[in-house]
Amino acid sequence: DAHPDARAAAAAALAQVVEALGVERVPHVTRRLINAALGKRAADGEGGDVIEKSGDDGNLASGASERSGAAQALSLVIVAADSVDATLREAILPLSRHSGPRGREGALWCLRFLARDDPDFGVHVSEALQAVLDGLADDADAIRDVALLAGKQLVRAHGDAELAILLPTLEAKLLGERWRIRAAAAQLVGELLCLVGDAKRVGVAQNELDDIDAALGDEATSRRLRERIGAASWRNTLASLYIARLDAVAGVRQAAVEVWKTVVPNTPRALREILETLVRRLVAMLTPQSTAQDDTAVQKPTRPGAAAAAADAEASESSESDDDPDLAEAEDADVERQRVASRALGDVVAKIGDRVVPELVPLLEESFETGDEATRVGVCLGLAEVCAATPQRQALERLGLLAPPVAAALCGERATPRVVAHA
Repeated sequence: DAHPDARAAAAAALAQVVEALGVERVPHVTRRLINAALGKRAADGEGGDVIEKSGDDGNLASGASERSGAAQALSLVIVAADSVDATLREAILPLSRHSGPRGREGALWCLRFLARDDPDFGVHVSEALQAVLDGLADDADAIRDVALLAGKQLVRAHGDAELAILLPTLEAKLLGERWRIRAAAAQLVGELLCLVGDAKRVGVAQNELDDIDAALGDEATSRRLRERIGAASWRNTLASLYIARLDAVAGVRQAAVEVWKTVVPNTPRALREILETLVRRLVAMLTPQSTAQDDTAVQKPTRPGAAAAAADAEASESSESDDDPDLAEAEDADVERQRVASRALGDVVAKIGDRVVPELVPLLEESFETGDEATRVGVCLGLAEVCAATPQRQALERLGLLAPPVAAALCGERATPRVVAHA
């Protein structure tokens, strides 16, 4: 049925019938529900496929209501039959086992309803969360929508008990490469923090010119979250949220701002609390990941006569990389990460100004002295933003603090940091 209430009532009725008869007396029901939920054709002797329709054009949206209803009924039936583990292992997870979009959408519907119906689903949270993240990265809009619904249900039903698994995983995705995953992760982190901190989400202004730093959270919520999550994890989460507030994509920014306003009572004080964690993370973002990986690659010893072959292979790879779309995408991601990190550093200085420069510059200077060339380039970009955001009067007062790292960059041995520092 097209109406969700009708599907829910039918699913509950079928589950009661199966429970009353015993699943061993109607074993074909579970298999037919799995086929219907995952959009599969029934094998011979299974009584036909309840989802197959004449004239089906293969569109993803075709049969979406049937898949949702079958997944809801399947969830109730296997929970009553205590066969959740076997069904997940053999038919639903991992998401990559389903080559067609219907199967992936149906599997996510199953996860959504199982997270709601099974009180012992916490043992499967890690696997289910990975499937949700895979669904959020899918090319099909319908699959991403269902994945977000499944993620929200997973957080609401098991977020408090499985906080140690959910929060670090979602917090790491706030700074991921794909913007859709970053936006969804911000929403899910907000759901999780509101659940744990017993807070109400505040609305976010639609106008970009409105004050995004107007913290509306209360002290009690912030204190509960810090005690429940732990000080270190709390600082990491706030640092990721702060960076996400300055994302290049408006959807990510709005989701992160909404969460920040909900859980942070005072933005300047929160920035001072997370300053060291935030700066170290921003310096790491200023370092291009592809460059860092190249610099840390281990060179294997070559046999006599193999040096020329290795050089030829390297030249061939270099020529092919110009046309490699994955490499181009990685380079674009590195550039965007650097821009976001630079904006964040300048934003921190602009907000808490003279109070943060004495703490910020030594951290940048330490990273410059201990880092490789790519890190030093990133530090120079950060120093440029710090100097630009510092008022002239404060810059003159702090000249003894700002000048040494800039001079060290200008007089360094490597050319690239010198060029960036000069610019």
